[in-house]
Amino acid sequence: MNFQSKMSLVYLLFILILVVTLGIIIYISSVNMLEKNARDNLGVLVDKMSLQLDNLIRPMDFISLNLLSDGEFFSSIKTLAAMDKSKVENHRFINDAYMKINSALLNYTIGRDYYSVNVFNTSGDVFSSNINFSKKNINYSAVIESIPWLELVKQNKGRIIISSPHQNPWGDREDLVFSVTRTARGTDLDVGYIQVQEPYETLEKLFYVEEDSSISVLALTRENNVLYNKGIEHELLDFYCDLAKQGKRTPESISIPGSASDQIVTVAVSNYTGVHILLAQDKQAIMRPLSAIKITSLIASVSTVALSYIYILVFSRYLTKPLRILKEEIEKTHFENLPYEIDLSNSVNNDEIKALNTAFIKLRERLYDSMEKEIESRNLYLQASLESLQARINPHFIYNILNLLSNRGIMHGDTVICDICKSIASMLRYSTSTKNLTASLEDELEHVENYLSIMKTRFEHRLEYTIDIDQDLLSIKLPKIVLQP
Repeated sequence: MNFQSKMSLVYLLFILILVVTLGIIIYISSVNMLEKNARDNLGVLVDKMSLQLDNLIRPMDFISLNLLSDGEFFSSIKTLAAMDKSKVENHRFINDAYMKINSALLNYTIGRDYYSVNVFNTSGDVFSSNINFSKKNINYSAVIESIPWLELVKQNKGRIIISSPHQNPWGDREDLVFSVTRTARGTDLDVGYIQVQEPYETLEKLFYVEEDSSISVLALTRENNVLYNKGIEHELLDFYCDLAKQGKRTPESISIPGSASDQIVTVAVSNYTGVHILLAQDKQAIMRPLSAIKITSLIASVSTVALSYIYILVFSRYLTKPLRILKEEIEKTHFENLPYEIDLSNSVNNDEIKALNTAFIKLRERLYDSMEKEIESRNLYLQASLESLQARINPHFIYNILNLLSNRGIMHGDTVICDICKSIASMLRYSTSTKNLTASLEDELEHVENYLSIMKTRFEHRLEYTIDIDQDLLSIKLPKIVLQP
């Protein structure tokens, strides 16, 4: 395989790997970004819904509290619960109680802020702010007994109950509503109930999500009754209810039974109403925009690889042409013409090839300079070896002189000269020896003693010295001549 083919193949593989790598990185980044945005959006949306539900329920609850704080209203409810309607002497008080209760509800009839504010008791007395309310031909005692959530209201002993959507039981119109109900408690028993209703459309607007977003919404009351459900099939309702009952949950991916795709689920819990709101979004729906991105990326990748291959095939031949010419010229080069420049000016009009030729000539020059420096280094090494040899010869000459002086001292009976020559010879031999770079402390002290003995001979009584050292330290190794005399 020639250089052109290799270069084309390498560049093609590089571009292919680059395109595939970038495609994978972009795809993974897009998946992570879409999933992160979906998690963030679900978290914001569920918190928004929880806050809006609180803002919806709080004024409804305020109405019941406001009515209970009205002394005349509460007294009237107690009157209806306590008095026997069959006795004629009680009719005046009963009628007065009816009038006061209707008067209190009249404010909400005029305002029309709510669908209906209703007051009722287990005796069959029903009052409503709804102008469509009618008492004709309706047995409200039976209606009240059939209310499914009434028992929960009694058990909560004054706390509000948010009822699931149901048909309005009061009056001729059976509109779908949901309500907030609170017990009006007497001293030891319930004397009545206050119910504030809103149309079911209000919940639908509050929990509205785009149809194409594939977001399912589930709201559970504090008593685990379904307040709102959109997009969750009946078979999976218990599963989602169990998730909602577990409490607040940050957006996370959860496997759904019987589903091939996971869902991102988040739960918010209202501290005020106790309602659990669950949002679930299918991951396939989240990743739906990736289909168009994958097709576009695939087309772009194939086009890029094809155009790159054509470009590399054409221009690699053009780029390798000067190299082929330079190869022929280099093959003509021998030792005899090595110092000479390769002239490519007539063959190649390419700055890169000329630069390569110039670099080759400079390489030859650097090689020549390196050889000269090597020769010079060898000469310096030989000179240093000779000087070292001379340095070894000179001490031997001095030793011979010292031995001669020592012998002359013995001949004349002068032991002082012998001692001096011996000390100088020992010092010279110790300091010029290169066999070892370290010495024991004992050897160092011996070297110092030789020096001090010479100085003692010179200065006589004017120099006195004492060497006191622990004998255990004499074997310690030290750098040579560290005790410099």
